[in-house]
Amino acid sequence: MPTRWRRYLLPLTLLSILLPVTAHATTPQWDHKWRCGKEIQIKKSHIQYLKRKKLIQAYRLNGKALPLLMSEDYAGSGLILYTRLNHRWRAYPIANASISMGVYSTASHFRIAIFGMSRYHRLSMVNIKNQLRHVSCNILPLPNEIKSEDTQFLSIQDFNVLPSGTGQLLGASYDFNKAESSKLRWFRYHTHNWGYRWDKPGPIRAPKKGTKLKGSFYRTQMFPAPDWLTNSLFKQAR
Repeated sequence: MPTRWRRYLLPLTLLSILLPVTAHATTPQWDHKWRCGKEIQIKKSHIQYLKRKKLIQAYRLNGKALPLLMSEDYAGSGLILYTRLNHRWRAYPIANASISMGVYSTASHFRIAIFGMSRYHRLSMVNIKNQLRHVSCNILPLPNEIKSEDTQFLSIQDFNVLPSGTGQLLGASYDFNKAESSKLRWFRYHTHNWGYRWDKPGPIRAPKKGTKLKGSFYRTQMFPAPDWLTNSLFKQAR
């Protein structure tokens, strides 16, 4: 083999070995030190990756975008909330291997409720009040009829809270062992303090089609995050 080719052989061999490792290392992953609702640092490399993969979503109410974004990277960094208050972005992890189950807001976004479900059957709720100034998180109990090893995941069907703080959450899951007409099982949660604590859910009959829970919240509409929001987020990342 000519000397000039031998000179390049070792670097090329090393490069072929290291490239997959390097590519994997730049992919953001869930940090097991993260806690739901506890602020974390925003990293430029993470935002670049999420933008490139189109994993950042925005939410609107009455045609107006809320001052928040959410990244949903199921196989990587999980579900992360980004809020914008007084021109400053903050990031709050929600759950690993999780998907969004709905974002609800009051008319003036004084209160916002976010739900996420992980593959481990962890139903998380992020409770935001005072127009993004206070963020907290809790894990809701599962119905007794659903076990953590089941494939019958609970999905959020409706949620609302009255001005008194009393509210309900309706969930449903499929029971594949039942007849076609009764496969969908319904459950109801109750809260008396704006969702900071929920009672153990119990089974209920399927609500009448078209009925909605009364209260102060409205379900927002998800849409791809616009560049003006993601660029603003990226500029403040480190």
